[in-house]
Order: sequence, then C-alpha cells, then structure tokens
Amino acid sequence: MDAPYRWPFTRRQQLVCGAARSGSLEAVEAALDATGLSAESWLLAAAAGAPGRGVALALCKRLVALGCPAKDPVPVENPGGLRVREAQTPLSAAAAAGNADVVEWLMAGQRCRWSSKAVYAAAGGGHVALAQRLLTLCPEQSKRWLCVVELLKAVARGCGLADLGRAHDHWLGGRREQQLRRDFTEQRPDGFTAVYHAADLDALLVAAAGSPTPCWLDKLDVMLQRHLGSAGAAQLAARPDLLSRVFGAAMSAPDGLARVRLLWEQRGWRPDDGLEAAVAAAGARGDTAAISYLFEQLGADPQGSVYYEPSDALLLPAERGHMHVLQLLAHQHGVRCDFKPFRQLAVALAAGGHLQILRWHLQVEALYGTSEDETQESGDSGGAGDSEGAGDSGGAGDSGGAGDSGGAGDSGGAGGSGPRWCREGFLRREILGKVLQAGLVVGHVEVVRYALVEQGAPSPWPPVCYMQAARGRSAAVVELLAELGYPGGTITDVYEAAAGDVPTIRALARLRFRGSDSHLALIALLEDPAVPLSELRWLLEGDVPEAGGTAGAAAGAVGSADAGAAAGPSESRQPCRTRIFLGPAARGLLWDEAQWRRAVEAARGRGRGRAAREVRQWLEGWRRALQDRQG
Repeated sequence: MDAPYRWPFTRRQQLVCGAARSGSLEAVEAALDATGLSAESWLLAAAAGAPGRGVALALCKRLVALGCPAKDPVPVENPGGLRVREAQTPLSAAAAAGNADVVEWLMAGQRCRWSSKAVYAAAGGGHVALAQRLLTLCPEQSKRWLCVVELLKAVARGCGLADLGRAHDHWLGGRREQQLRRDFTEQRPDGFTAVYHAADLDALLVAAAGSPTPCWLDKLDVMLQRHLGSAGAAQLAARPDLLSRVFGAAMSAPDGLARVRLLWEQRGWRPDDGLEAAVAAAGARGDTAAISYLFEQLGADPQGSVYYEPSDALLLPAERGHMHVLQLLAHQHGVRCDFKPFRQLAVALAAGGHLQILRWHLQVEALYGTSEDETQESGDSGGAGDSEGAGDSGGAGDSGGAGDSGGAGDSGGAGGSGPRWCREGFLRREILGKVLQAGLVVGHVEVVRYALVEQGAPSPWPPVCYMQAARGRSAAVVELLAELGYPGGTITDVYEAAAGDVPTIRALARLRFRGSDSHLALIALLEDPAVPLSELRWLLEGDVPEAGGTAGAAAGAVGSADAGAAAGPSESRQPCRTRIFLGPAARGLLWDEAQWRRAVEAARGRGRGRAAREVRQWLEGWRRALQDRQG
C-alpha cells in the first residue's frame, strides 16, 4: 500500500481534516508529517468544526499560534470541467457546527471576514441563536449581501417548525397568501433588504422536504398554507415539475424511502420526471432497496441522459463510487445513455479514482446505448460516431499520434468483437484521452497507469502530462511518467503549478526539472525540515562536478545561461574554488531580493538541529562566495 504522501491531494487532505475534527493537535501534526502537506486555511476550517465543548477553539488557537493562516481558502480550481465542492471557510465551518466560541474568536480578532454564508450555515445546522448573533455582527456595508430567501431556505432545512415560523414572520413581515403571491422588495429598519419573488416558494418547499428534522412534512405543509392558503396542497399536486424536486429532496434524507412512500400513497402526488430525481437521490446514498421500490412499486422510468449529459440518476452514484447501484440500474432496469454521456461517466469515475467501476464501465459497457439499440448493434457504432464528430476527438488524441492508439484500438477486435466504443478508433481515443486527463489532474496514479499502460491511451505532449500531474499535486503520477520514459527538462511554471506541495515538488526536482520558477521549488523545499541538503544543492548550485569532473559538463547540465560563473561552497564535493555554478533557482533569488529573503526565512524556520544548521550555513555561504566573487 502506498505511503500517504503518494496519495492524491484530496485524499491526503481528507486524512488531515479527519485528524483536525478529532480535536487533537498531535494527530494533526502526525497527519501533516505523513502526507507532506502544510497547514493552510482549509485545515483551520476543519478544526473549527470539531465537535465537543471548547475542543474546536483550543485546537484553532494552537494551529494559529503555529502559523496556520486564518484567511478564507482560495477558490478550488475546476480541473477539466469536473464538479468540485466549494471549500468551507473557518467561519462557516464553525457556524455549521454550532461552535459559537470559535465564531466569536474569529470575528473578535478580525481573523475572518463576515460572510452571509456563515449565517446560512448556522441556520442550516439548526443553530438559530448563533445565526442571530452573526446577523448582529454584520458590518453595515455587508448587509446588502444577505439573501433573505437563502436564509429562509437554510432555516427550513435545518431548524424546527417553530423557528421556521418565527423566521418567516420576521423576514417577510408577517405576510400571508395574496401578499406572498406578488414579488416585493422591502428596506428593513435593521439595514437589511428583504427581496422576495413568488417563485421562491418552490425552493422553500424543496428545502423543507429534504430537512433532516422529523417535522419535515409539517414544515412543508405550513409553507403551503402560508403562501397558498387551504388550496396549497392541491396546487402543489398540479405542479408535477416541482413535485420532482420535492420527491428528490425527500429521498435524499436518511429515511427517504419512507418519505417518498408517504408522499406517493397518502398525498397521492405524482411527479412528471419518471421519478428520476428520487432515483438519483437514492443512488447517491447507495440505497438499492429504495431504487428497487421506485422501479417495481412506483414504475420509475428515469432517463439515462439529458441533452448529451448523463442524468443524475447515473452521474451521482458514479461520482460516489456505488458500483452496485450502477449495475442494478443497467442490468435490471435498462437505464442507459449515448456516447457523450457514457464518456462523461467514465471521466467522473476516473476523477473519483473508482478504477474497478471504470474497468466494468468500459469493458462491459452495460450503460452504453438503449435496449432498442442492442438489437441494431450494427447501426449503433455509426450513430455514436456521428453524435461525437470526428473533429471533437482530436483534442485528446492528436498529440499522441496515430501510433499511440493503434495497438490499443486493435485489441477492440479485428474480428468485430469487444465493446462498441472500443471498435471505433476515434471513439476510443476520445474516451481514453478524457480518462487520462482526469486521472492526471486529480492525481489518481492507478487510473493513469490503467489508461496509459493497460489501454494504450493517446498521450499528450510529455510537458503537458507533467504540468497536469503537477496541478494534480501527485508525486506518484510524476514518478510513473518518469518510469514510463517521459522526458523531463525545462517546463515553465511547473513548480508553481504544484502549489507548494512538497512531495510533488521533490519528485519534480529529482527529475531535474528547470524553469523560471525553480526558486519557488527551492523555497518550498527549504520550508520542510524533512528535505535533506542533498536534494537542495542542485537547485541553487547546479550539477556541480565531482572531483576529476569537468566544469563544462556541469555548465551544460544546467544550461549556459544559468552556469555563468564559478565556485561552489559545496563542502562534500570539493569543487574548484575559482568557479561558482548557478543552478536553476539561482537567477530568481539573485534578481529578486524579496525571494532571497523568503529563502533565508524558510531556512531559519527549520529549527536548531545540526542538519538545519548545515542548510543555513550552506545557503548563506553560497551567497557570500558569490558576493566575494563579484566584489
């Protein structure tokens, strides 16, 4: 089993966040050491949500004292069009967990900015008093950002019936029925602005239906009564499109099957989507019993694709790795999709690292096509090709060349056997190219190995592969590419793409990657005391020749522009004292004094041990030797 530092970044992050939610600083430090991650604001957000009275506050204070930033996390980059969750801020995480002491500490010290999302998080967690406290802490200039309907949705989802009634009266001014059938905007005495549209009732009903509280149905009925009067239930019954969303929200709860049965049998409500939203919600939870009930008892008939995209009935269980759900939908209930949705499912599985399901998906192709298509297989492959278009497949496959995909394509069956998508070369290149890209940018080394080694996926230009692996912050993927013979060299901004991830930067540096951002790699490695001096030297000094070697060979290894002068203070190798070799990081440090100061501070932060002292002496000695030479 791989060491944690070789895991994908998201998995390493989950390990550290799990340690933070335990409330133990020792567990956090051990997780950081094992994963090679540094303490960032996402770690403080995880700590802010730790359960237990006073536990979260104590841990947050210790983390900040150790240098963990309290600023809001940087928005997550969307890799390759994959769906990603928005990162929680420390304030929102504390509010969602009901940790009022952490909220007060963050706001009192101005460690976090006030956010309306923190108010919604508190209300969604059922913490009414904390939500009210956050509203009183709202700066005057931020009051315009509060969305009253979002707040009421959060209350409907997370709070009890009485709290919902009070919040509804407070923010909508006690309006009822006819008054709520018109849009209005109201400037309130407290400085907030209430903006309401009649169509906002739909969102309130959906939030109530999906509420984890046992009074979910009462809340739904109260909203109908207040907005539509005694005819509310009948009007909802006449809105099958809205009922689809209500059924989906109800099924998303842990007791979703019981809720849907109640709405179907007792209320007699019938959605118009073939119960697709309910099937999707059950699939997201991995609830095969609920799915079987929806099909066998209620006649569910969900679509496999919607406008060239897979429907949520297939996409949600794929993203969550519920293979048994996908097999049930495909084999027993005939839920399938065309080529483009089929490809999107493969990408979702690759991005999630669900290799076993990905193999099944591509080899069995149970989700490809429709039951009618299976009787006309000879026409299927052409139709799938027409829907994609030969031009679309070039992006993933052109750089790899025809030679890259030929061997893999032949395995699809010279005799006409094998999966339909496999028998069409350009379809194969399109799917495997997307699978490979997802594996690279998310950092799943086994997915990359499967695509490149087992399936012969068309490979992009090697620098592109390394850049995507760096963005995925995966040392294991970088090492795999090197193992497969992908050449390194000079790639602009490859170290910056790794976003300070030490394991990835170490893997790139061992392969002697050079670029204008090499000084950022040196600074990142200097900050980690676990990185030995032997891995730092070449970045600053270049490949200094051993005794008996030639200075010209070293200059050639680094590049003539970087190896301009002489003498390295390297103690172990004893190079010629009349020359100083400049490595790829030297230029960035010499041209920017601020970057040099960062490097010195990083070296000083290594502690007081012998190894740390040697690194500091080496760094400062190199600078002195260079100054003496120039002076």
